[in-house]
Amino acid sequence: MATKFLANLNLSQNELQNARIQNLTTTQINAISPAVEGQIAYDTTLDVVKYYNGTAWVTLSSGAGTVTSVTGSGAIASSGGTTPNITIADATTSVKGAVTLSDSTSTTSSILAATPTAVKAAYDLAAGKASSADKLSVFAATTSAELAGVISDETGTGALVFANTPTLVTPNIGAATGTSLVLSGNLTVNGTTTTVNSTTVTVDDKNLELGSVASPTDAGADGGGITLKGTTDKTFNWVDATDAWTSSEDLNLLTGKVYEINGTSVLSATTLGSGVTGSSLTSVGTIVTGVWNGTDVAVTDGGTGASSAAGAKTNLGFMTRYAVTATWTAGENKTITHGLGTKDVIVNVYDSTDAMVIADVVTPNAATNTITVMCSVAGDYRVVVIG
Repeated sequence: MATKFLANLNLSQNELQNARIQNLTTTQINAISPAVEGQIAYDTTLDVVKYYNGTAWVTLSSGAGTVTSVTGSGAIASSGGTTPNITIADATTSVKGAVTLSDSTSTTSSILAATPTAVKAAYDLAAGKASSADKLSVFAATTSAELAGVISDETGTGALVFANTPTLVTPNIGAATGTSLVLSGNLTVNGTTTTVNSTTVTVDDKNLELGSVASPTDAGADGGGITLKGTTDKTFNWVDATDAWTSSEDLNLLTGKVYEINGTSVLSATTLGSGVTGSSLTSVGTIVTGVWNGTDVAVTDGGTGASSAAGAKTNLGFMTRYAVTATWTAGENKTITHGLGTKDVIVNVYDSTDAMVIADVVTPNAATNTITVMCSVAGDYRVVVIG
């Protein structure tokens, strides 16, 4: 059974031999409540002696180790035993530590600190450079060649000229592969030939002007237009001598399209426009339909030389005929209109068996296109009039 001391134990400076302080785990030590300042215990988990400083449990260390922090205003000193070796790690941009001073003004080290000598040298160097009020000549020579020499990635040659309106003197922009050049203002190109190496040229303007000079004239426009390069040039040009646009090639309209003049169709794939009333044609193909309202076509030109059947018959030297079948009652007079345009006709009458019969009365009328026929025997008769 443990003996409890209810008062302080004073050994009067005698030795306490074979003594053992309280052995506890880290968890048990941290659970002591209340802990009092100066209380000690042996941590069996970490195998170290700890004491309570009034705020937290602190480990008593011996032998080799690492000083993690030093407080106070005096110098670090060692008394008794072997003088310890104290080393401090180099400082970094994220960890405090030892810093080495350097007089260099060009080092790139992150662990060297500039001395006042280095700071003054850097200041003197900066003071000798140009200020914001200095001109470009302070930094480098003003010739374009020398200016190009101080630009690390400059590979071009030639002179660069600046004026009130900057001018590029014989520039060679080079192959801007994978890039685009966008101009927000107007672009003026003064030269003899402008070459555009592009698969497709897109122009937002709906009107292209050619020959746009200060004082345009028809003579100046002569030969202007469009030329498509091929085995031979394919051109569409203005010819001043004929006062007309002239194509070097055939023009082929798509199906359903027509040629128009002043908005009126004059020619399609199958039709000559109704407004076309005059022509200098010397030959035509087969005329299938239509009404002839022109001058009588002479016999020598393949016509009849007349505008009537009678006139055509006379001019061509042959006779025409008219035939009709009708029913007569006995003794009936029937008027036959033959339309041959003459009273000089021959009349033949045939019965229903196609046997020729002699009509009882055949009377030419005063008109040139009718006759009167009377049959005394009733029946169906076919009358043939030749004239």
